[in-house]
Amino acid sequence: MTPPPPLEDRADAKPEVRERARAALLDIAPVLCFTLGFVLTDRLAVAVVLALASGVGIGVHRLVRGERVWRTLIALGVVCAGGALAAHTADATDFFLPGLVVQGVTAAVTPVLLVFGWPPLGLVAGLVTGERTRWRRCPTRRRAFTRANLVLLAAKLLVLSVDLPLYSAGQTVALGFTHVAWPFVHGLGALLAWRVFRRATGAHRCATDRCDARTRDPDPSALPRETVR
Repeated sequence: MTPPPPLEDRADAKPEVRERARAALLDIAPVLCFTLGFVLTDRLAVAVVLALASGVGIGVHRLVRGERVWRTLIALGVVCAGGALAAHTADATDFFLPGLVVQGVTAAVTPVLLVFGWPPLGLVAGLVTGERTRWRRCPTRRRAFTRANLVLLAAKLLVLSVDLPLYSAGQTVALGFTHVAWPFVHGLGALLAWRVFRRATGAHRCATDRCDARTRDPDPSALPRETVR
């Protein structure tokens, strides 16, 4: 009989969702401060200072909570780069350019990695769990990561299809408010990707360090029938 999924998977689901929602709210705070500051004062310098102060405060908060340093540094780096670029060009729209570049590069590189069997979702999951790249030895999980990554790629392309025209048109306020909504779009994409991953893996569990298709539970119909005495 196929064993049910571990209870830990179900028990940790709700806390994980709450943690991701909290992280999304923290991620949009600098953008929201920048946008509201620009709308209310119409002064780029004030908006940049509010965004930087918010970014630094959130970075300190995450470090105090013991969250991963790399995520804190990346988020703070994007905010600082955007603020410096906007101040240098005197164009408020350029505050969003570093984030757009990161999104664009990710969207361009992801299909290449998928073709070569290195889905970024699997790489991130390997770093988080400490598994590294051992998941690639399991064809079932490798296919599941690829399918789930396609969902995340679709969400990213949706974001870029809206943001790039707004940036080209110089719509700073509209771009700011769409940036506030995008983490929730990515969150929905992550939820759908998780469902795709779980459906693709089913009840499969890697039985050995070098898992292959033969480690899956055998089909009951394929088992030899016992001789009835």
